[in-house]
Amino acid sequence: MTEDHMCNSRARIAILCLIAGCLLLPAAASAATDHPHTWNVSKIEVGDNYTSLLGIPEIGDGDTIRIWGVEGYTYEGGITINAPNVTVTRWEGSPAQPLISGTARAFTVSADNATFRGLNISGNTLSFGSGAGIDAYGIQGLTIAECTFAGNTGGSGLGGALHAQRVDHILVERTVFTGNTADSGGGAYFDSSNYVALTDTTFANNTAEQNGGGAFFTGSTGATLTGATFTNNTAVYGGGGAFFFNSAGAALTGATFTNNTATNDGGGAYFVNSVNAALMDTTFTNNTATNCGGGAYFRGSPGARLTGTTFADNMAENSNGGGAYFEASADAALTGTAFTNNTAKSDGGGAYFDSSCSRARLTDATFANNTATNGGGAFFSWPLGATPMDIALTDTTFTNNNATENGGGAYFASTGTTLTNTAFTHNTAMNWGGGAYFKDSADAVLTDTTFANNTATNNGGGAFFRGSTGAALTRTTFTNNTADFGGGADFENSADAALTDTIFANNTADYGSGGAWFAYSPNANLKRTIFANNMAKYLGGGGACFEGSTNATLTDTTFANNTAAQNGGGAYFVSTGTTLTRTTFTNNTAAQNGGGAYFFNSAGAALTYTTFVNNTATMNGGGAFFTDSTNATLTDATFTNNTAAENGGGAFFIKSTGAVLEGATFANNTATNFGGGAFFISSAGAALTDTTFANNTAEQNGGGAYFDGSDDAALTGTTFEDNTAVYGGGGAFFVRSEGARLMTGTTFANNTATNGGGGAYFAASHNAALTNTTFENNTAARLGGGAYFESSTGAALTDTTFTNNTATICGGGAFFISSTGAVITNCRFENPTNIFAENSTGVLNATRTAGTNIAGGPYLGGNLWLTDPTQNISEWCADADFDGICDQTLEIPNLGTDALPLVYGGTVAVSSTPAGASVHVDGVNTTRTTDTFLYLPVGDHTITVSLAGYVTPANRTVTVVSGTNTPFSFSLQPVPTPTPTPTPTPTPTQTPHSHSSGGGHSDVSAGTASNIPAGGHASFAVQGSAISEVGVTAGETVPEVLLTVERGGLPSGVDAPADAVYEYDEVTLYRTTDAALAGASLNFTIPKAWLEEHGFAPENVVVYRYHDGAWHALPTHIVGEDAYGYSFTAESPGFSLFAIGAEGSGPAPTVTATVTPTETATALPVTTPAPTATTPQQSPIPFGLAALAAGAALLLRGRRR
Repeated sequence: MTEDHMCNSRARIAILCLIAGCLLLPAAASAATDHPHTWNVSKIEVGDNYTSLLGIPEIGDGDTIRIWGVEGYTYEGGITINAPNVTVTRWEGSPAQPLISGTARAFTVSADNATFRGLNISGNTLSFGSGAGIDAYGIQGLTIAECTFAGNTGGSGLGGALHAQRVDHILVERTVFTGNTADSGGGAYFDSSNYVALTDTTFANNTAEQNGGGAFFTGSTGATLTGATFTNNTAVYGGGGAFFFNSAGAALTGATFTNNTATNDGGGAYFVNSVNAALMDTTFTNNTATNCGGGAYFRGSPGARLTGTTFADNMAENSNGGGAYFEASADAALTGTAFTNNTAKSDGGGAYFDSSCSRARLTDATFANNTATNGGGAFFSWPLGATPMDIALTDTTFTNNNATENGGGAYFASTGTTLTNTAFTHNTAMNWGGGAYFKDSADAVLTDTTFANNTATNNGGGAFFRGSTGAALTRTTFTNNTADFGGGADFENSADAALTDTIFANNTADYGSGGAWFAYSPNANLKRTIFANNMAKYLGGGGACFEGSTNATLTDTTFANNTAAQNGGGAYFVSTGTTLTRTTFTNNTAAQNGGGAYFFNSAGAALTYTTFVNNTATMNGGGAFFTDSTNATLTDATFTNNTAAENGGGAFFIKSTGAVLEGATFANNTATNFGGGAFFISSAGAALTDTTFANNTAEQNGGGAYFDGSDDAALTGTTFEDNTAVYGGGGAFFVRSEGARLMTGTTFANNTATNGGGGAYFAASHNAALTNTTFENNTAARLGGGAYFESSTGAALTDTTFTNNTATICGGGAFFISSTGAVITNCRFENPTNIFAENSTGVLNATRTAGTNIAGGPYLGGNLWLTDPTQNISEWCADADFDGICDQTLEIPNLGTDALPLVYGGTVAVSSTPAGASVHVDGVNTTRTTDTFLYLPVGDHTITVSLAGYVTPANRTVTVVSGTNTPFSFSLQPVPTPTPTPTPTPTPTQTPHSHSSGGGHSDVSAGTASNIPAGGHASFAVQGSAISEVGVTAGETVPEVLLTVERGGLPSGVDAPADAVYEYDEVTLYRTTDAALAGASLNFTIPKAWLEEHGFAPENVVVYRYHDGAWHALPTHIVGEDAYGYSFTAESPGFSLFAIGAEGSGPAPTVTATVTPTETATALPVTTPAPTATTPQQSPIPFGLAALAAGAALLLRGRRR
């Protein structure tokens, strides 16, 4: 080997050793690094600093990489963090965030708990892939703080700046994502990453080709965004600011979404299948969605809770939900949420709730200045076939919203909507429902809800209900709303609406129905509802209109100060079966008819306790107008101070047959033409019962009422008082109205007519029937003070009274002209001038018939004629037979002759014991014998009775009062004979014989009475005894009583009760008991001769009753004296054996003045009694109680009071 060769070999060995040593040096250095380790990276290589992130030899557990940031200097990324707990941070004190940028992904994280702080990870670009800034996968814990991600591009991948997949517990705080781009999640994309927290983080100007311009969350539960801001982000599809997909429990607090855009849905944010999202104090402003949900879109995301959240100036350019859109998102709860200035091209300017959103709750929410085609503020949808929604709005406000079609404030197409303390103010709809529109929304419930200053161009200024049955409004107010129809509210095809304590005030309809319109909405039920100061500017129904709405019920409802340009100032009804109870119409005005209310084609209207006060109609029916409305019923209704410029000041009925007025009152109403109180034209069969017309005025005819072409009117118990007609018929005027019936209790009093018929005027009204009717104090300036009959044939006046009526010319009571066939019977005429007739005929009496006449006499026939000096025959005529019928006739010129005029007198019932005495009146023998009834003229008369063989008693004077029944009883005593002890001999009478005695005489009297009321009195005349009359007073109602009186003697073994006994009498009660009586009395007479013989004065007379085995003295009083004897009365608690006696030391009876009985009793028919039998006759009927009641020889007179 040569030297050169050896040298070359050594050189090669040395080089190989050097290379080997160089190769071994890094291994030795690596082996020397401990973790955690801090790696410093800077622009300048100083000490152990690295100038490149890629120069870091090894990253271990817990390492920190500090990067010195210099403005304009870029560090290339491409780093993989594959060790846990690694922190990459800005080197403290460096002048700028270190910029990491490149064509590769800046950081790939595959280990837990990586932290990035203070970095500027920007401008990284991937042609394909996700997370150009940071891509993390399958780890726990990732923190990004105070970083900037700008201009990163993920290409067709996900998450332009940040992509986290299966990474739980991510914290991103005080970080900015701006100008980043990706297919989805332009700024960041979180996939299956639970508990992501974004705090004070900003996403601005990021773009996603599909969803989530700022950020995208998919399958990521429990994301929390606090103070996060999403601004100017864009998504070509959905969720311009953020997109949440299958991400339950997202919580956004103080987050802001501004100027974000989505070409499709959810300009600000989009929640899909993300349950229980919670947005607190979050703001969506100026976001835009080309389709739905300009601010936010919730789809299939039940349980969303929005609190203190604001949606402002957002837009859904081509569809629904300018502020927010909820689709298939049940149980949404919005509290303190505001929707302001949002716009939707279609529906729901502020918010849209799709048909599949059940159970939405809005509390203290505000919708203001939003705009949409329908539902300017909000739209709640429920198409046919969808599950009913349960929408509840509480303390929610809709203000200044606008709909170019329907529902300026809100549109409800859902069932079960509940609005509580909700307000709709200043909203506008170009079509229907300025405040709210309810379409097919059954069972809506509105409580304490307000509709104020809303406007609808067509119908329902405040609210419009269409096809919405069962709406219930309680304490709801409609004020200052405006529409063409239904200024306050419009109900169309909405049955069963219930309005309680609801107010319609100051609403205006440019056409009709100022307050509310119910169109084809049956069964509306209004309670305590008020319609005040509403106006229908062109048509009718100032307060409300009910058209085709059958069976409406209004209770305690008020219509006040409403105005209609045509008919129905207060209300307009074109509906059958309307019921008004305790409803009031006050100060309403109609420019045509029906100042208070107008009824057209409204059959069966029922008004009960309804009041019409101070209403005005420029034409007819100041209070109410009924046209083509049959069978109206007015019960206890009141019409007061109403005015009609034409007819019917109180009420007007035209073509309304069968009207029934019961207990109604018409007072102080005025009509310029006819019918101050009421006007009936072509309305047959009106029935007025207990109805009052008082102080009404008509400037022409019919001050109280006017009937024109209204046949068969029936007035019962009706009063016309103080009414005035300038022409005729102060009380009532009937023209061309046949068959009018003025019946029991109808009264015309103090009415006045300037021309004729102060009380009533009948013109061409045939067959009028006046029965038991009263005309009193009526006045006509010319003719017919009480009544005026003109060309009215067949008038029938029965039991009718004309008293103190006056006419200046003639016919103060009644005037007949060209009225033939009148029939006037049992009437009373007591006027300065009674009847005057021209060209008339009549019948003034019926057949003489037994029965009480109008003067109280016993026979019916003619009429009672008083006062008028030319016709007062009843005051002075002769009545020789005392039958109450004058003995001469009275002719009424041009009318007829009363052949049976009545005597003005009273009944006197004359009886005697014994009967059969001749009766003399004023010294004239009446040719009648006792017992009998006489009808005598009014005044004082002297009555005497005489019977052969008996002492004629002194004359007695009776004062006869018209219509009274005065009883007189005489006890006759036989002419004295030499017999030492004269005893009154009973008049033989026909009496039944005792079956047990086999014949002979029986001194038994019997009498019956029936139906004695409690406190009532009945008396029985007695024969054959010193007792002349027995009286009973009922302690309870006594259906029937039979009483017998029989002279007897002292029972065996019983001592006499007194020193001397005049007579013993057994009084027996049948068919009732003493317990049923409150008391009894015995009237009797004792001859003076007997007292003188036994040495007693009348004061010593006492009646004793034998009861319970002992005698009991009864209170006994002197009541009269005549030539024959003394008359007494005794009071007893019951009946048994009585003894009439005298006791020297007995109780002193009370002496009283002679009393003329004044009991009022029913007059019995006058009959001529058959001669009293003088020979006792054998009766074939056994002696028994029935025989005593039916055929006893007794003069029985029962009187009850």
